[in-house]
Order: sequence, then structure tokens, then C-alpha cells
Amino acid sequence: MLGLAHHLRTGGDTPAEQTAWGRSDDAKGFMAGSSRRWADVAIAAGTAEADARAAEERTTAFFTGAEQL
Repeated sequence: MLGLAHHLRTGGDTPAEQTAWGRSDDAKGFMAGSSRRWADVAIAAGTAEADARAAEERTTAFFTGAEQL
């Protein structure tokens, strides 16, 4: 939805995460919050909490540029 909103607002085809906004603290907070909510839903659906939280951390790190190799 973020990509669609960005495209409709700007008409551009550059992914939102590759723009200046995508590198902002607001974007990083958005990505972390989205990862946390996905984990919450996964736990509610029966995924083990440790597994869901580990996936949350990996996803947040990937999308905020904090991914460690």
C-alpha cells in the first residue's frame, strides 16, 4: 500500500524506500511498526512468539538498512 500511495502521490516509479523519505526517521519508525504488527498477527495465528519476534527483527533490520551481514 505504501508503494501505491507513493506512486499515486508522485507519479514516479521509484520505490518509496529509495527516496529521501525512505531514509528518514519517520520511515524507519513506519517500517519497525509494520514489522511489529506483522509479528503480532503471526503470533495470534499460532506462530511461536520467539520465531515471530526473530522474523520481526530481521525484517526491520532489512528495511531500515540496519541489516548486518
